[in-house]
Amino acid sequence: GTPGGGAEAPPGAYAEADRRRLCEEILADGYVQSFVDFFYLTHRPDPNAEPTPMLDGGAGREIEVPPEEMLYVRDNLTQAENARRQGDTSTVYGAYSNLAQHFQKVKDPKTGVYFYEKCLEISRLTGDKRGEMAANNDLGLIYQVPSTGLQHANPTRQLIRTPRHATLPPSHWSSRFAAVLQHHPTDQTCHRA
Repeated sequence: GTPGGGAEAPPGAYAEADRRRLCEEILADGYVQSFVDFFYLTHRPDPNAEPTPMLDGGAGREIEVPPEEMLYVRDNLTQAENARRQGDTSTVYGAYSNLAQHFQKVKDPKTGVYFYEKCLEISRLTGDKRGEMAANNDLGLIYQVPSTGLQHANPTRQLIRTPRHATLPPSHWSSRFAAVLQHHPTDQTCHRA
């Protein structure tokens, strides 16, 4: 029993109460985008669960997010949203990078990619070349790991498969990538067999 003599709470009841309370607090504090992201991240199929077509139509069981993880996600989402309002893009980038790394650690590479792509977007909008390179590097590393299952989803996969001796006109590349190539010519000796 419980201290009050009532029935014990079902498993996950405290986490559900925490999840609801945190959603309400985020929204009440005025962080609308953080609420949307937090709600989605804590109310979705578990990315690591096997689908069970007979029980849930193949969607898999809902993700169970521990309370400490919910607080970490909430804190980074609200920090990013608050920093965006203040124009502090380096803090926004840092918070999204924290989330991307976190989701990589908990074996949720698709969500990690989502936050690295947000880092990339912020870097491009602000002209932060180092941030853009770091985000692209992190995305490339995720796409290279076979266990993520994301190799075929890589938008730059075509670039990797292009033969080294092929010469494509800059119109085939994004304008940014073409500009980088023009400013940093490749060393042809690297491509010789």
